[in-house]
Amino acid sequence: MQPTRREFLRLGLGGSALLACGATVPTFLARSAAALADGPARPGGRVLVVLQLDGGNDGLNTVVPHRDDVYRRLRPRVALPAQGLHRLNDDLGLHPSLVGLMRLQENRQLAVVQNVGYPNPNRSHFESMAIWHTARLRPDRGTPGWLARGLDQRAAVGGDVPALHVSEALLPQALHGGQRHVPSLANLEQFRRRLGIPEGGGAAEQRTALDQVGNRQGGTDDSLLQFVERSTLITYASSARLEEVMRQGGGATGYPEFYGLARRLRLVAQLIKAGLQTSIYYTQIGGFDTHANQLNAHANLLREVGDSLRAFLEDLQRASEADRVLVLAF
Repeated sequence: MQPTRREFLRLGLGGSALLACGATVPTFLARSAAALADGPARPGGRVLVVLQLDGGNDGLNTVVPHRDDVYRRLRPRVALPAQGLHRLNDDLGLHPSLVGLMRLQENRQLAVVQNVGYPNPNRSHFESMAIWHTARLRPDRGTPGWLARGLDQRAAVGGDVPALHVSEALLPQALHGGQRHVPSLANLEQFRRRLGIPEGGGAAEQRTALDQVGNRQGGTDDSLLQFVERSTLITYASSARLEEVMRQGGGATGYPEFYGLARRLRLVAQLIKAGLQTSIYYTQIGGFDTHANQLNAHANLLREVGDSLRAFLEDLQRASEADRVLVLAF
């Protein structure tokens, strides 16, 4: 039986409990570092992966109402012929480039939620995105994002970050403004460089450094030295854990590596398979503001999305992790 829209959305809202991290360095930092270094926690919590199609995807040419006369009349230059579409039902078809998504559809791993919006839509890109990201009709700069609010309502547990932004872009407003820190990470090498971890430093050497920092009793609880020592502690522990992630997840195959989105989703899959308790991963693919050269540009973008998502979910399926992961693309 096909799930209802309410049931489909509910599937992604379970998730494991999450770790709080404020703007200051609290006393739990050393405990969190030790938890990271001790290895992955027992997996099993639900995971939400959010994929943002940045710029404003043309939904009518993604899920195409090919039997609608109004669609053809109002789009004389960009309307897609029914013959090349991947048929969803008698009225709707997927864009020809979405071979990857059609494979997921055939495996009952795809659901399309149509007609999602808000009253009296605003034609400004910036204001509309603020509404989408905050789930508030009149957001301002201080309005927390919808995901940030969700993180704030969860209990703090474990040693992993509650959410991770896997992208070189700025942190999206959906994750901004809450009480919990959400780091951004484009790749593990960037993480190492940003934190100043020496090239080639393995988990054993980092754990030794972790123990040295953790055993040193310098400064008072609120001193700058304590701040630096605690920061060093979490840095080395996180690096040691991610080195282990790279070692465990290096065998993933089937990804179209020439796509940036595929590489980012491959990293997300590595982190999930390594047992991190992180419950939300967020990434983006840009270029969807396709006012010019719409047909070719949109086809190439959708091919990257479909093929990357197919590889990602098939990777998780092989690892017996797919049942606890929901991908939301918007």
